[in-house]
Amino acid sequence: MTIWAFLVQSVFRAYAYEFFTTWCPAFLEKAYGLSKVEAASLTTLPLWTLGLGSLVSGYVVDVVWIRTGNRWLSRSGLACGGLAACGGCFALATQLDNPRWVMALIAAGALAASVSGPATWATTMARGPPRALVATWATTMDLGGPRAAVLAGVMNMLGNVGAYLCPKQIGQLFNHIEVTEGSWDLVLWVFAGVNLVGGAAWLLVNPSAGSRLDPGEPKTAP
Repeated sequence: MTIWAFLVQSVFRAYAYEFFTTWCPAFLEKAYGLSKVEAASLTTLPLWTLGLGSLVSGYVVDVVWIRTGNRWLSRSGLACGGLAACGGCFALATQLDNPRWVMALIAAGALAASVSGPATWATTMARGPPRALVATWATTMDLGGPRAAVLAGVMNMLGNVGAYLCPKQIGQLFNHIEVTEGSWDLVLWVFAGVNLVGGAAWLLVNPSAGSRLDPGEPKTAP
């Protein structure tokens, strides 16, 4: 179950990310009547917070593991909380009419969701005397051990499935909304659900289930 849940979260995370690189500008144009320039400008906000958040949250994942020794909290707990917060931001955005506030809220959600990236991959953090490192393996290496590269490859491949489905299905949703004259809030609700499902998958990931390495053992550089 742990491996399957780990793979599932990758699909939903990639699905959610693709919205920003594909249909987000069109959504802003159609839902709020923005110009192409305004829509493109606002779309960059969550991309900025995702990038900056990934840098900061990589450090957070390490610090939580080193200070608590709780591998589940450092990986699954942080990732679940971040994606749940992102889903909540999309849901709250349905209550706003100003597109700038909508995108500011979604950007805040993207910042929270960014922790799920470093929680997935492996990081190291220096500690103690010079040239002494603590190996703080993130979930891929926790579960894969000596087969971490295989697990990473499978996870990345399945993530591409989500990235492929998102623009196709959201395009169909756009067409449905236009034909039925439905509410554009439906798009926001879809991504609220996508992020929440991704977060829920992390609840089932036990980073200790397949561990082959002890992330607490200091590694001395040659």
